[in-house]
Amino acid sequence: EAGGQVAAPFRPPRRRLDQLSKGPKIELSAKHALLGLEMNMVLPERAKFKHVRRALAKRFQNEDFETKARVIQKVKGIYSPYKDDGYIKAVRHVLIFCPGLEDLLTEGAEAVLSDDDLSTDQPGEEEVGPPSSASGSAYAPGGEEHAGDSDGEIAGGGGSAASKARASWLATRISPGSSRGAGSVKMSSKGPCLTKRQVLGLQTDLHAGFSDVDFQTELRALLSERATFASHAEFVKAKQELLLQVQRKVLPEYGFEGSMVGVFQMMAAMGPFAKDPDIVQMGNDINELISVDIPPEAWRDVSRQCRDLRADVAAKQAAVKEVRKRREEVANERRIREQRRASGKVTALPAPAPIPSSWLAEPGSVEATAAAVAAAAGKTCAGTAVADFLKALPFPRWPSPFPPVCMAIAGSWNGHKPETMTWLAGLFLFRVTVGSSGCENFQLLLGGRRDAALYPSTADANHLDDGEVLGPDHADGGRCWLIGKGQPHAEDGACPGDRFAVVAALDSSAVVRLVGWQKF
Repeated sequence: EAGGQVAAPFRPPRRRLDQLSKGPKIELSAKHALLGLEMNMVLPERAKFKHVRRALAKRFQNEDFETKARVIQKVKGIYSPYKDDGYIKAVRHVLIFCPGLEDLLTEGAEAVLSDDDLSTDQPGEEEVGPPSSASGSAYAPGGEEHAGDSDGEIAGGGGSAASKARASWLATRISPGSSRGAGSVKMSSKGPCLTKRQVLGLQTDLHAGFSDVDFQTELRALLSERATFASHAEFVKAKQELLLQVQRKVLPEYGFEGSMVGVFQMMAAMGPFAKDPDIVQMGNDINELISVDIPPEAWRDVSRQCRDLRADVAAKQAAVKEVRKRREEVANERRIREQRRASGKVTALPAPAPIPSSWLAEPGSVEATAAAVAAAAGKTCAGTAVADFLKALPFPRWPSPFPPVCMAIAGSWNGHKPETMTWLAGLFLFRVTVGSSGCENFQLLLGGRRDAALYPSTADANHLDDGEVLGPDHADGGRCWLIGKGQPHAEDGACPGDRFAVVAALDSSAVVRLVGWQKF
């Protein structure tokens, strides 16, 4: 940068202001509007907002900052640019946006300009830098206006004669239904992909809508009332809503949403045509209709920014859809279980489980001894015969009173250490006390072997789920049965401290066909 010394690439130490030059100085912070990177600036007191760009160009040794960077502010959620020739004065915080140059920025860097750096400005020199990306583009009007532009009256009472003639000519070239509209627009994972013919068709439709007498009347009234708005942001918001009256009708015909998101999507899709003379001219005509002044050289950057925004919005929408989908799946599973309960089709435990009496008595007590005798007779403490449960099974049961195999259970209550299950006249049983989490998971191990695990066909299954008992093998993939599924509103009513009897029933081939549990 002529007239100034280039700063070192690393962050320089803070220097006294009187060492930079003789004139008074101002300090301000510049923060990237999207990335959040923040840097300090020391500028002469008479600096203008365009000199913020010059300071960036000098600090990072890249003249593109002078032409591509934007100095903006955010008011009530709306971005608007500072006037290039406006003096910084008491402003001490600004936002910057520099498409394509973000990789050069450094967090905490310091940019400095001297009085000599400002002296390069010639009287009456116009700044090259484009307006804020918040402004509407030539082919996607409806964004925020440049703060330094005059809204004024609509030229020619709704567009010049030349622009009307071009719109009429385009309308004759692009007849309805010929490669126009959403029916013929190709869709990709990133949104609609437009051809030049479709872009011109979209512009023609927008031009026709903005040329409507009623719309022009409302727009003139809004422009004339600008001084009555509390702030520029409020005025821009009102104008955006007015423009959307037309855009809501046109954009869906080309595969875009009829909203500001759709406007951004459209601007991004038109990026490849930013230098096409036909599209540029038609865009200028549209901007003339709605009193927006955007230089053509800014369109490609605006399109790139909108493309990034579209990707951001698409990612958020996909995340929201995924959450909604999961919620719907959970609700649907719950409805199915409730219907199964109501219809009596729950077959996991066809009858009350035969709880051994010894489980309810203190070990070594008289009651425990009596319970053992009752168990030998096939009775529980409540007098429920094991035979009654076995008769209720929906499949032929194991006929012998002796177990065909040894069965162990490995659960979360003890770090999945195998423990032998109790054989009770035809069933394998095990007592589980639910821990503080309100949930416990487990697998069954044939012969106590890890490579002979029995597990559900779906992960975290409970005995109300539709599923099968798989195994014995070591291909479980971590699938377990889960007591307390659905906490804090467990479907089996499990709570911390509750006791459950886990039941495994064998069919006539000594295959485990049923696994369930019951609170006692």
